[in-house]
Amino acid sequence: MSRLHQMWGETWIPSISLGTRARLVREQRFELDAAQLYALDLLTESERVLLQGGAGSGKTLLAAEAARRHAAAGRSVLFLCFTQPLRRWLESRLQPDGVEVETVSGISKRLADSTGQSVQAADLTNSGTWRVIYERAVDAARPEWDVVIVDEAQDLPEEAWFVVEALARGRRLLGFHDPYQGFWKDRRPPPELFPVSQRLPRGKRCPPGVEALAALYAGQPAEETAIGKAMRDRVLALVPCHADQVGEAVGTEIDRLLSQHVRLEDIGVVSLRGQTALDAVHRRPRLGRHEFVHADALEAEERLVADSFLRWKGLERPVIVVADVEPELKALGTRMHIALTRALAGARVVAPPAPGGEWPGLPSAPAS
Repeated sequence: MSRLHQMWGETWIPSISLGTRARLVREQRFELDAAQLYALDLLTESERVLLQGGAGSGKTLLAAEAARRHAAAGRSVLFLCFTQPLRRWLESRLQPDGVEVETVSGISKRLADSTGQSVQAADLTNSGTWRVIYERAVDAARPEWDVVIVDEAQDLPEEAWFVVEALARGRRLLGFHDPYQGFWKDRRPPPELFPVSQRLPRGKRCPPGVEALAALYAGQPAEETAIGKAMRDRVLALVPCHADQVGEAVGTEIDRLLSQHVRLEDIGVVSLRGQTALDAVHRRPRLGRHEFVHADALEAEERLVADSFLRWKGLERPVIVVADVEPELKALGTRMHIALTRALAGARVVAPPAPGGEWPGLPSAPAS
């Protein structure tokens, strides 16, 4: 009888593989809680609202649902985001509902070109060139839409906000931001554009231990015992490697994840290096034996994806592998926070061991 009780799981806690966790988060439907339902009512009834929430609090979900509701009410809607990968992901879901989706830089470039003073593509990596583009875009911008929605509002430069203001003059303007994911500390949504603001509760996306580690990297208080539990459950792991073997180590870790029944399309590799870094893992032809695509690829949702941390913003995967973790990187804590909070079921950090601490870039190692 005692053996039967053991088999039924009454005297022990059965472990759940990472592959099973990944499938569960894929299958779960996201239900809005009371605070999110209140925020959604605010977004559909108010003229100007700025919604603040941490990673996984449902900002993009609420922004997309507000866009659908306004479109269903017969209003024309422009949804603006910061990165091309998020634009492509949103467009596939919102375009059938009649919502136009663009990046702020993309619509500004289009407006600037309409003045007859086009800019060469080679100059688009220059911040001075973009200031000129935004200035020309302001002159050409007209309030053509009934509702303008801005996601990842913490990342827009000041000049871009003049374009947004021109597009939304006299119309509804809804903004969504997370100050803890702001990579540029001098950028923030202009408070004068949003007379009403609302804060969402803590996020729900990440497993508790991953969320706690991300909070520590963001300089926030966190329950460190949750990190230790996540490590014991193999939800979270530090994968040590030599600095010159990061790509191979990431490929090996992907093989380990596949052996735990995680599907390749459930894995995302987030590099803490920038998009133009030639030696970053997302610039390699493959990771170990695995080919991959970038986050803005048409087939991204069915493939292994590797890209820079900024291009992952607004996106998520069941399992995230963080790579190119270099302590000398500018704002390493913000980069790590962005990367870790993409994870729905588990995370791996592939990095050289940090002297004096288990997690690179933290002043001390959390409890394990």
